[in-house]
Amino acid sequence: MSTRNLRKTSNLSMSKLRINLLRMVIILAMVVMIIYSDRGLEFGSIPYYIVLCYFLFNLLSFITLPMDFYLSNIFHYILIVTDITVITSVMYLTSGFESDFYLIYFLVIFISSIGGEARSSFYTAIIAAILYAWIYSRGHFGPSLLESRFLVRIPFFLIFAFYTGFWAENVRRTTEEKRRIEEFNLRLKQQVDHAIQKLADVSRFSENLMRSIRSGIIAIDTEHRIALFNPFARDLLKIEENPLGKPIEWIETLAPLARFLKETLNRENEYHRKEVEVLVGRERKKLGLSTAILRDHNDETTGSMAIFTDITEFSKLQERVRRSEHLAHIGEMASWVAHEIRNPLHTIQGFSELISRQDDHEKRKDYLSKIKEGVRRIDNIITDILYLAKTRPESLEPVNLNQVLVVVCEDIKALKDFDIDLEVPSELVVIRGNRDRLARVFENLVLNSIEANARKVVVELKTGDRDASILIEDDGDGMSEDELKQAFIPFHTTKEKGTGLGLAIVEKIIVEDHKGKIDCESEKGKGTIFRVSLPIGGDEV
Repeated sequence: MSTRNLRKTSNLSMSKLRINLLRMVIILAMVVMIIYSDRGLEFGSIPYYIVLCYFLFNLLSFITLPMDFYLSNIFHYILIVTDITVITSVMYLTSGFESDFYLIYFLVIFISSIGGEARSSFYTAIIAAILYAWIYSRGHFGPSLLESRFLVRIPFFLIFAFYTGFWAENVRRTTEEKRRIEEFNLRLKQQVDHAIQKLADVSRFSENLMRSIRSGIIAIDTEHRIALFNPFARDLLKIEENPLGKPIEWIETLAPLARFLKETLNRENEYHRKEVEVLVGRERKKLGLSTAILRDHNDETTGSMAIFTDITEFSKLQERVRRSEHLAHIGEMASWVAHEIRNPLHTIQGFSELISRQDDHEKRKDYLSKIKEGVRRIDNIITDILYLAKTRPESLEPVNLNQVLVVVCEDIKALKDFDIDLEVPSELVVIRGNRDRLARVFENLVLNSIEANARKVVVELKTGDRDASILIEDDGDGMSEDELKQAFIPFHTTKEKGTGLGLAIVEKIIVEDHKGKIDCESEKGKGTIFRVSLPIGGDEV
């Protein structure tokens, strides 16, 4: 049984006991009045048996009747009628109308106001007054009802009924209000207890989650103080002291992370899959990092958070794989170079022999031109190979992408007599990069479109929150699915005089040198779309 039901049962039991005790007071008052009346209380007399039966009736009712029925309005009215009947009978039989026996009526009026509604005390008072007047008139014939002592008593029945009814109604309202407040407080306490329990469960779940997650988590508030630092992060970065509440700048190990957290907080610029190096003791560790902005229920910024993992071993493995691939490319390159260089060398050798036998000046001039073409081809091949094999990145500086694209498109237009649809924004788009290498990328991609028999080439520059996007679209021959898969593989080409290094170099410049991305969509006979994405950043140009 709930606490609320127990309390309700207890209150009902007290009400039942209180009503029964008040009835016992009526019985006791009648006994006292009878004893001190002129006739007294004689054993075996009618008043004696009336009082005894009345006592037994009250006692048995209290013991045997169900609580709901005992406290119901119907039984309450039955008791009131019984009380008035018993009092009137005893008063009549003992000639109590000549004494103060009528005062017991006031007890009945009081009980009726407690147990029932406020108006029930008026009904009880009216009935009691009528019966008392009847008894009084039976004892004093004639003009006795006009006696002053009788006339003074009758109004007191109604006055007493008014005040007891008013008092009882106020008590009921106060009790009801108190009950409602207690129930409200009980419900509120239960809800608070439930909320506290739920909060404790969520807190335990969050704590267990923070302990079990195999990633470091750190959060700072708007004052750059550390608000969250999970155990895995402390173990990973070997931070022994408790960093919570301290400015993140105070902990030297966290300096690389602090920069990204502050930029995320101040610029509301979230980072994804960033790599940072931290010095843990004497060991350098590489971390994979993502950041996010923390907001409250009003969407106000409250801090920033970083999730990071140790990718040191993964980076080493990635480097070993890259070196293995590099060695594999070198082997493939050696075979390709031997083939590609041997052809122009044979050409040079053949024309050299012809020059030695030829006396015609014009033919010698033509042969020398072909020899120069072969030498140029060899030089281009060697230049591309050297750049592709290069591991040290070029120095980066602020580059105005708008200007680079305009110059590239104008140069190609002058060289190929081909109109390019160029769309650039009015505001400057600045990145950190190598201007010459980027110009080579866009020149290579646009020339590929023109050489693919395109009738129209669109170059479009767009800027986002973190990246600049360059789209190069044509309606040329396009590529098949197999050709698209091999487009960026070194030494693969579909052109008669191509080296197969153009798109491989483009990918290296974009991805490795500038930390960007390049994607390609193509369909045979419908054209090709290249999308280049470069991170925005750098000083104003």
